[in-house]
Amino acid sequence: MDEHSHEKKSNVIVDILELCVSIDRKAITVYENFAKTCNHEELREFWKQKSKEEKRHVGLWKQLLALAESGAIPNIFDEPLRIAEELRSIISKIDTLFQSVENCRDVTKSFLLALRLEFYALHPAFAMLFRFVNDTNQEKLFEEHYDQHLRDFFEVIKRHDALTPELEFLAETISHLWRDNERLATEINTDGLTKIFNRKGFFDTIRPLSYVAQRNHLFVAVMMIDIDDFKKLNDIHGHQAGDRALAQVANLIRANIRQSDILGRYGGEEFCLFIPYNTEKGSLLKVAEKIRKEIEDGTKTLVPVTVSIGVASGFMEKDVEKELDELIRQADESLYEAKSSGKNVVVLK
Repeated sequence: MDEHSHEKKSNVIVDILELCVSIDRKAITVYENFAKTCNHEELREFWKQKSKEEKRHVGLWKQLLALAESGAIPNIFDEPLRIAEELRSIISKIDTLFQSVENCRDVTKSFLLALRLEFYALHPAFAMLFRFVNDTNQEKLFEEHYDQHLRDFFEVIKRHDALTPELEFLAETISHLWRDNERLATEINTDGLTKIFNRKGFFDTIRPLSYVAQRNHLFVAVMMIDIDDFKKLNDIHGHQAGDRALAQVANLIRANIRQSDILGRYGGEEFCLFIPYNTEKGSLLKVAEKIRKEIEDGTKTLVPVTVSIGVASGFMEKDVEKELDELIRQADESLYEAKSSGKNVVVLK
């Protein structure tokens, strides 16, 4: 990708996040107005709470915006220009919907307007961004928070006898759409067999973490983990046994790493593990040896499997993209040495 293309892509991501900020700021204004004009104490507190939650969303988008402006956010969207245009259309619809709304004295009408606002804002881009936030551990469980944000509407509507067929339909439709968006956002970045990151999801996740490591001068590491003699395993035991071995190895690696470590299926029988912010080089060897031993011991009762592991580590200094590629290249070189020295071993650069 040339410099002009990279800059254009970065500008679109910045544009999308600025539009997310704008949409949620409009939601803040609506819910604050509802709180000011509501006569019912519980409902007044409900609208205040919804306003606070939208402010939390705005804070999150601003964090991502700062990363995007520094070039640390990858292009997680297939068609970013189309998404930006759709978000602008949503803002226009929200402006049209609320241009004459000043109060919420009619409880049913206020919830109808609020659900329409939530419906307009239920663009797949939000699910993709929430997924990205969870995957990079910038703010944990944000999707679950938004699930509760939507459930609160339905529960309060029912308690206040404001439920009508139209409101019920809107609430159910929004819930279904959000779940579908969550599922699609997950599937795009997840390997169907092993349930860990696919290659795209892996690199989309580790790139911003590498920029964070650069800014804070933090030590990072990469492990390349490859199943030994995988072709022979498939030839002797069959491809279904090979698939089970891949899934089991992924589970064993995941059980022996930190939540902040990022695991992806790099391709075929090869896995890549990104370890951010590790402070001791010696501990990397212990982690790699533990993974190697757990896989050797944990697969004995089914189809015995061993792995070779190559490890590389260092600091991100100037060009994060090139230095990340170089770290992976070094880990791959270490893996080659591990394979050449008899397999089922760890080689640390």
